[in-house]
Amino acid sequence: MATKTTWQNFIACGGFSDDNIRPVVAESWLRCRLKGLNAQSDPGILHISQQELEDRQKNKKELFYAAEPFVEGLFSVIHGSEFFVGLADEDGYLLDVFGDNVIMETIKNPDIIPGANWNEEIKGNNAIGTALTIRGPVQLTGPEHYMSAFHGWTFSGAPIYDPDGLIIGLLFAAAPKNTVHPHTLGMVVATVRAIESRLALERQNDALSAVNYFILENSPHAIITVDNSGNITSFNQSAEKLSGFSRFSALNQNVDTVFSYEEITNGSFAKVLMSSRDTGRPIKNFQRSFKLPSGRNKLCIVNTYPISNASNDIIGVMAVIRGQSNRQSKTVSSPLFGARSADALSIVDNLTNLYNHKYFHERLAEEVHRSYLQNSSVSIVMLDIDYFRHYNDVLGYPAGDKLLSEFADMLSALVRTRDIVTRYGGEEFAIILTDADSKLGFEVAERIRTSIENYPFEGREVQPKGKLTVSVGVATYPANASSKEDLLRVAEEALYRAKHTSKSRVALYFSVFDDLKTELDQSDLSLLNTIKTLITVINAKDKYTFGHSERVVRYSSVLAEQLGLGEEQVKYIKYGAYLHDIGKIEIGRDILNKKEPLALDEWSLLKCHPQWGADIVKPVNALKQILPQILYHHERFDGGGYPNGLVGTDIPLNARILAIADSFDAMTTVRPYQKARSLNEAVQELLRCSGTQFDPQLVESFIKSLKTIQFENEELVS
Repeated sequence: MATKTTWQNFIACGGFSDDNIRPVVAESWLRCRLKGLNAQSDPGILHISQQELEDRQKNKKELFYAAEPFVEGLFSVIHGSEFFVGLADEDGYLLDVFGDNVIMETIKNPDIIPGANWNEEIKGNNAIGTALTIRGPVQLTGPEHYMSAFHGWTFSGAPIYDPDGLIIGLLFAAAPKNTVHPHTLGMVVATVRAIESRLALERQNDALSAVNYFILENSPHAIITVDNSGNITSFNQSAEKLSGFSRFSALNQNVDTVFSYEEITNGSFAKVLMSSRDTGRPIKNFQRSFKLPSGRNKLCIVNTYPISNASNDIIGVMAVIRGQSNRQSKTVSSPLFGARSADALSIVDNLTNLYNHKYFHERLAEEVHRSYLQNSSVSIVMLDIDYFRHYNDVLGYPAGDKLLSEFADMLSALVRTRDIVTRYGGEEFAIILTDADSKLGFEVAERIRTSIENYPFEGREVQPKGKLTVSVGVATYPANASSKEDLLRVAEEALYRAKHTSKSRVALYFSVFDDLKTELDQSDLSLLNTIKTLITVINAKDKYTFGHSERVVRYSSVLAEQLGLGEEQVKYIKYGAYLHDIGKIEIGRDILNKKEPLALDEWSLLKCHPQWGADIVKPVNALKQILPQILYHHERFDGGGYPNGLVGTDIPLNARILAIADSFDAMTTVRPYQKARSLNEAVQELLRCSGTQFDPQLVESFIKSLKTIQFENEELVS
């Protein structure tokens, strides 16, 4: 079926009539529809002022410099054709556009001028906004564009990454669709790779220049570099004054030979520098005392920076030693760096003496980037003290502060010295486990959980279980996330799962979507990412959905296992249970969270969510087996359900299982429109509705299966 016809059908009914539509196109259409864009109207227009445009162009001088020769080369290839090329920034604003005069006059109609914004929210899907959204190259031709105004064009675009892995701009090429060449996107991507290589080279040159500048200009701070054996390779005049060694006599000497200090107080200076080499990360604001040639001590602040060559191999360490007065200054203790100066207090939590929220984010970005470069793993352990508000209310805030301080000390003692323990906020703590996969992360988290639970904290008897407990979430880069932001999000999601399913447990991040990836072909992955995004949106709209879906997966699984179903069928029952409410993306927050009874038109709208959910999942070939489960999970055994009024065993087994699990959780949790029932009240309701709403045989099996589930505050009474 032609793309044009598929587009017309999608605009008319919201479904995909052609399974061959490219996933990246289908995904972008869904986003445009979700944003309420009118495909038949003129695209939106958003321009910045000339002054703001000039400011943005100035901020991108490094990008323009790196891109200039390669963009000119690309333009020379397309010169005389109907093509034009351009640069945009990471926010989707066009910075510059190049093309022949004739085509430049033509393109003013589609609003391709510097200062125009081409994000998807403004223009619908396009190779600028869409490439920025998916963080990768894309080409869209004719009716692959959601907005009909662009059906006469072909756009190719690719984001430009800086050496830190951040998107700093985008290169695009476009022409009337009949002019498109199959290698156009390849030319754009090749040009972007050349720009990125030049950016990386310039960064390396800048770093070398910075080191040379400090040395040659005789910085007031002592600056040295050492090789991987701790032997000095460069030495400035301030270092001469601090050590009493001339530059020439210091070169090739071990750093511990050149700098005098009190061994008992400070420890080996070379060992500090080598720890920076071994971890591949800077050590900042490390306080130590050096003995001057005069014999008196000088208090200094040391910062170290690993030095890498063009192959990213660490070849040494640079140390910047900044002197300060010998006045008494407040110090704080750090498990990794020892004594810290008052200058470091901005990154230390005053109550617990752990690193604070600000430092956690800075350090996490560093560790994720290091893991990316070294092809290693980094894990986050997020912890939340259960019922801490209750502890504060009963014993008072001073007791709560004392508990937090004692808790922090215990955390520091339970991890490796190279791990970073932080107070994330309130009663939440976060630990960065360097060079740690999810298996090690889980082991550390479980060790912490059991140690906390068994430790005789003062006042523990006032807690609901007579002891202090923690809920813990664990996630790992790159296994669970592709960026620092993703890693933090999934770690918080794991903590939320631990907190809101049973407390006092460790939840290792798991997603149905990640599990599915091993079974999907490449064409399904983009659509799966869209569905994952939609689930996130639903969770934000309906605060009951996240925990609900997790628990329904759990209840459906135990019932399926009670029935003795095969592993493959149980797996798809889990998938369907997790995604069963995805159709609620079409329903407003006001309806989902309404406390009063729904009006007739609101109820009619809510009843559409099974069909909408099935429509959303349908394009993913690997999920077609769960379509009946999503579509029919609100059918009743007596035929009184929706959407089709199926009766008895005409309702697919997986949907009948889901109906029981879904209803049981709805009854036993607080909803906007009802209080939670007790477990036994919910069981009685299942029995009352057995044979009418639910399959009676499945109800009997489900009640038996509940005996295998550990509930937090209740036990089932036989």
